[in-house]
Amino acid sequence: MSVKSSKIPPFMTEPLELESQEEMKRFSDAYGEACSLYAQEDWPAALQAYLRMDEEYPYVPCILGFVGVLYRDFGRLEESIGYLKRTVDLSPDSELASIALYHTLRKASFHFQDRKYGDLALEEAERFIMSTGKPSVSYGYILRDMNGELSDEDFQAHMENINNGTAHLEKPFVSRRLPLERWEWDKKFEE
Repeated sequence: MSVKSSKIPPFMTEPLELESQEEMKRFSDAYGEACSLYAQEDWPAALQAYLRMDEEYPYVPCILGFVGVLYRDFGRLEESIGYLKRTVDLSPDSELASIALYHTLRKASFHFQDRKYGDLALEEAERFIMSTGKPSVSYGYILRDMNGELSDEDFQAHMENINNGTAHLEKPFVSRRLPLERWEWDKKFEE
């Protein structure tokens, strides 16, 4: 018998299904401990806790996502990209997973001075936006920034909304002008 959790963890688009109540409890306890370490900003211990979980639950996007983000924060970009790609593969409709991969690829582009990572970041943004059929709030701010339309006040307001958890209440990107050079996939939403 499958058991579904009532809460969808970060980096996931579907509730977690495990075989039994005991399995769900074991997972919940381990996940709670790892998230607690993360919340306490004990990054090395949190990474180890998530890696232990990855050994037992290798196909759970929320675990892979946290490992990817922590590796990124530790500067281990190649490992981070690998984990975040797995996260996106398992949860392709998760905006959080897509945005985490996008930002990690952008960071790798600057760190390694290699445009291929920037191109991969744009491909991921396109994949996510095209698969959902509409721009997201987070990608909306990225698009505005790329097109020179994001003011300092807009950026500050967006960061405050992210920090207080209300970013999903904002309006998605709608372009105010059409610059000469525009990302091709952005044009598809202006028709």
